[in-house]
Amino acid sequence: LPPLPWEKDALEPHISAETIDYHYGKHHLAYVNKLNELLGMPENADWKDKTLEEIVIGTTGVMFNQAAQIWNHNFYWECLKP
Repeated sequence: LPPLPWEKDALEPHISAETIDYHYGKHHLAYVNKLNELLGMPENADWKDKTLEEIVIGTTGVMFNQAAQIWNHNFYWECLKP
């Protein structure tokens, strides 16, 4: 899980630290953990050393969904500015 580009409370009062903590620390982290679990399976070994973008472009189904959600969240955090 890449670090946030700002402190969790930096967007208050518009977005609370509690909301950031839930969305980043639980929701986003769940996509990362699931993708890592999928990449650990022998049938997905070819994807293990690929970039996130390569996984998004080259996969379908559950692996695509996990990777695409991670990419979306990474992009979202970078778009928000205090």
